Amino acid sequence: AFPLYEEPLEAQPPSYGFFAALGVAGLLLLVAVYSFCYNEPKYWPLQRKPFRCCGCKTVDDGKTGALITFALHFYDFASDINLALEIILALMLNTDDVMLLICAIGSVAFIVIPYAINVYYASKVQQMVSDNESAMLWFHYNSKIFTVMVVLSGGCYASLHLILSNLFGL
Repeated sequence: AFPLYEEPLEAQPPSYGFFAALGVAGLLLLVAVYSFCYNEPKYWPLQRKPFRCCGCKTVDDGKTGALITFALHFYDFASDINLALEIILALMLNTDDVMLLICAIGSVAFIVIPYAINVYYASKVQQMVSDNESAMLWFHYNSKIFTVMVVLSGGCYASLHLILSNLFGL
């Protein structure tokens, strides 16, 4: 294996981006566990009645897996960005390595191109559902939330799946 850095491993600063992405994904997974226990109080052994807040109500068709999928998409997107940054930093230390340059270009390209396409589709989703009046009305009022979720996760599928999941009855 070729080392990316010439200095010893213990002298490297920690990757705060990795830990931040891991923390956000972990927090989303905790919310997913809570949403499952919220909607299925029979599986919640600590209390008989689930805690109710913000006008939320239990639903029998809440899809907890949607939040897990969104958390995984977010972590995958953030880890791809972290990898690209690590490759670029290694390239800055070793500017004559052609293979590292190819890896940096490929890594950035495979982040930017799909991201741009997903953000484009997120901005045009209202036009794509123009034949469905209820979907068009829903996206008219909630397209900003959907677009922000696409920007955070880098993908339309996980964002749309989370929006349609009916978690907490919202």
